[in-house]
Amino acid sequence: CLTIDLTSNPRFAAASAGGRLIKLDEDHILLSIGDFYADGVNGPALSQDLNNMYGKIIKINIKNFNSEIFTYGHRNPQGLYIDKDNNIFSTEHGPTYGDELNIILKNNNYGWPIATYGTNYVSSDAYTKKNILDNKKEWPLDITDNTHDSFSKPLFSWGNTIGISNLIVYENNYFSKWNKNIIISTLASKQLIRMVIDYEKESIIYKENIKINKRIRDIVQMNDGRIALLTDRGKKLNENPEIIIISKRENK
Repeated sequence: CLTIDLTSNPRFAAASAGGRLIKLDEDHILLSIGDFYADGVNGPALSQDLNNMYGKIIKINIKNFNSEIFTYGHRNPQGLYIDKDNNIFSTEHGPTYGDELNIILKNNNYGWPIATYGTNYVSSDAYTKKNILDNKKEWPLDITDNTHDSFSKPLFSWGNTIGISNLIVYENNYFSKWNKNIIISTLASKQLIRMVIDYEKESIIYKENIKINKRIRDIVQMNDGRIALLTDRGKKLNENPEIIIISKRENK
């Protein structure tokens, strides 16, 4: 459904595809679509252009198949979650040191590729090295001086490499101290990140890193309150995806 000749290296940049589906209501779903490196550096800047679906979250009517742009200015949205109070959260891969947790509000512009807290991939084959000596730690299209002003700012952005994936809002008393906390899974840092949010101020007031030592692709809250993780394929031949169940420690 998408043009594949946007970038030359690679021609089809599936690593920036996004692609999460969630149920919005009985008639609609939300679908996240990445920019496929069409970011103004490696291809045309499409996330800010409302005439296409790259770098957007799309609202789709599953009854009549109509669709509309719900939000835009995204790079690579990896996770979507709607809590019981209808708050919509998204996790998104930024460029280096710029992964984001966002509150998604209809019609908002989240800035990419002209606003980001992240920096350039100076050592990545995905991004052309204009000059190997030009090692500037900045995203060249950012117009906000790394402030994200005039755009919807992330609820939280990471200044280190975590490789963000999916998220849940934990809504169960099985882990009673975690109720209403945001729990985010990661790939590169091989951990869960538990965050306590002040919903009134829309701010993060506590963050805990929980080491899993596996690349985590997906996270789901089970009906009984336990948490299921889907790990990612590792670099070794025998590192296959696994399902890990997180439950209470039994007292012996």
